[in-house]
Amino acid sequence: MTVERFSDIQRLIGEGRSDRQIARSLKCRRTKVAEIRRGEATDPAVPKIFKGPVWTEQIDWKSVIEELGYKHALKFIWEEKAQSITTYCNFWKVFYRKFPYLRSSLSVPRDFTPGERVEVDWAGGSVEWIEVRTGEIHDAVVFIGALGYSQLIFAWASDNMKSRQFFEAHKRMYERFGGVPKLTVPDCTKTAVIKCHLYDPDLNPGYSEMARFYGTAIVPARPFHPKDKALVELSVKLVMRYFRWLYRRHTHRFIRSMRHSMLRWSALIKRLIPVLGSQDLTVLRSLRRQL
Repeated sequence: MTVERFSDIQRLIGEGRSDRQIARSLKCRRTKVAEIRRGEATDPAVPKIFKGPVWTEQIDWKSVIEELGYKHALKFIWEEKAQSITTYCNFWKVFYRKFPYLRSSLSVPRDFTPGERVEVDWAGGSVEWIEVRTGEIHDAVVFIGALGYSQLIFAWASDNMKSRQFFEAHKRMYERFGGVPKLTVPDCTKTAVIKCHLYDPDLNPGYSEMARFYGTAIVPARPFHPKDKALVELSVKLVMRYFRWLYRRHTHRFIRSMRHSMLRWSALIKRLIPVLGSQDLTVLRSLRRQL
């Protein structure tokens, strides 16, 4: 029953038409017209309020949305706030029914050959560290690199996104991986690409010189095509989500300590990936103790 049909039936009832006449003219059931006449039918113009099960009243949904805004995983929030009340399956079903606009999309994995490519990108968000002497809060940007075949992840905190830090992060990444892949796939940032083009992009001279020194080919991803570097996009999501969650109660006082924590976490994250979709988080707890 649409809103227009419901209002038409009410209008004809107000004009004194019989149920048979209304049903014949609007091609609807007489029983439905009778329900509307008696006031038993629900007006479709009135929005439906989803109340959910009884246990939903025990959850502070405002704090859940706030934690989700900090890019924390919904499963971790359930573990802390609702594990003793309901299962994770019921929790996320009710959550996305109450807040459908917060539903996120999925990523599709790809296959690569060993040593074929590494995808690099700056993480969208930043992490904070506090200077001990002055108490000043600094924002550190995070450089992420992901190998195609082994899916090893490299994370490096930096002061800024300038060319010097960009090239230094590449150097650290190649040293960490113990080799240089054939292809390096960056985003179309100005430190890597001056002018984007599908077949012949204009690379930054410094970035091109660095590629010649290391013997790798630069193949930038197309603008507004994140699937061209989907692996590093997922790695950014994993690193920033779980690093923020595990260290949310820890204060980094030096950027060196943050880099050390990120290197340890990026080395352990591959062991975590097989259990991300499972109900049992014992492996995550053991990794948290190691960190």
